Amino acid sequence: MENLSTEFNDSVSVGREKTQKKILFISIVIALSLLGTQLTGSKPLIAIPLIAFYALVTFAPLYSLLPVFLFFLPWASLLKLQPEKQTAFSLAIIIFFVRLFLPTKENKITGGGTIDIKALMYMEILTVLCIFAKMLWGYPIKANFVRILMLMFVVPAYLKKYSTRISFKWCTVFIACGTMLASYLAIAFADYPNISRYISIDEIVSNEVTRYAGFSGDPNTYSMLSLAAISCILIMLVTSKGGKYQILGYSCVLLLIYQGLVSISKMFVLLLAILIFLWLWTLPKVKGKAYIQLFAVVFITAGILIAFSTDWFDGIYSMYLARMKDTENLNDLTTGRAWLQKSYLSFFYKHPLKLIIGQGISAQYDVGLGHSRASHNTLIQLVYEYGLFGVGVFIFWFKYSAGNILEKREIPLKGMRFALVLIMVVGCFGAWPALDLMFKDAFFYYITLFFVALKYICDYEEEKPKRFVQKYFEGGGMINEG
Repeated sequence: MENLSTEFNDSVSVGREKTQKKILFISIVIALSLLGTQLTGSKPLIAIPLIAFYALVTFAPLYSLLPVFLFFLPWASLLKLQPEKQTAFSLAIIIFFVRLFLPTKENKITGGGTIDIKALMYMEILTVLCIFAKMLWGYPIKANFVRILMLMFVVPAYLKKYSTRISFKWCTVFIACGTMLASYLAIAFADYPNISRYISIDEIVSNEVTRYAGFSGDPNTYSMLSLAAISCILIMLVTSKGGKYQILGYSCVLLLIYQGLVSISKMFVLLLAILIFLWLWTLPKVKGKAYIQLFAVVFITAGILIAFSTDWFDGIYSMYLARMKDTENLNDLTTGRAWLQKSYLSFFYKHPLKLIIGQGISAQYDVGLGHSRASHNTLIQLVYEYGLFGVGVFIFWFKYSAGNILEKREIPLKGMRFALVLIMVVGCFGAWPALDLMFKDAFFYYITLFFVALKYICDYEEEKPKRFVQKYFEGGGMINEG
């Protein structure tokens, strides 16, 4: 019976692998079709890949929807008929929500079609707090408010019902493929009028060297996608048992580093340095033969040295120097963020009631600056929008969501697995002190990806190297100390 059970699980696993490959292929076709139709500017043609995207979200297995959303995250700006319209990426969460709670065959297997009471409770508490704040300050209810609350309900329920089916490996493949494809196609087609209207490009040095932002319009948000993808790939490479995909994996890392560098983001360089340090920390304990570790170091080092010796790097280096040229203090280094965030902290001090109950997720940035400007800090933004009461609810929600997928697993706090956890923390949350992510689609997807990665790391069995110590007792002999 045990053998039959193992064979059945293996066949199910193979079936899911084939399904994920098909969905990845379909996602790539939709993305390429989206770019092609956007180049024409024809709304009827653009509608075709949009409909295909909705069809994919509607009919793909629910366990594959997180990878699908991660793939299309860098494509969200193009998933619309025209720039000022709402992106289909955000609207697709409604389909996700409905499918998750329908009493379908797929849901019945995982206990779906039922309401997650605790998730509903956290959403309801936050809804009451936010509506109270909106009524108090006179702010209207907007679509972003509804979408955020809906995701707060969906994420823990999804993790609870599909915790054993969501694959971190495929999340990694999808986010890496989607990010690299969007990045290099954006560089190639950014100057086309029908594409440039969706994105912004800041030229700093000359017309020859440009600060790229992919299709996102924000270089820092764009570079964060690279960091998240790099983190996922590094974890997969470190935990893999053999060298079969090492060359492909580290090649993708180099390509993602390139796309992060062309954003000319100082934040990216800092967080990349931290990721490399954490990666080097893990190498001595990598499973398998020592040549894999040696290959990884040599391959990355050679790639960086080759890049440094090219004219391409001279242009990138000049761009970074241009951004650092007039830096005299912390505020200059952070491009005005230090002063801006200090203004928000001062606002909290002067308005304790708003600090306690927040703004009700209203995106109204009136902190006495004379103009509306967000804090460029996700943590400050959470306090500003939710208030201290709401942040407390959010922390409990975060813990509950993590528990839904981790169950009784213990988070590693030492050794190589702890370094892997830190790699994902940097990849998913490292940019929070420099970016406003709360109202962006990426906010909840990074959190969900982190939870999926955390489960994968907890399940990874770290192998300890065997040591052979020769001890002689009476009569002599060798003892193997494992």
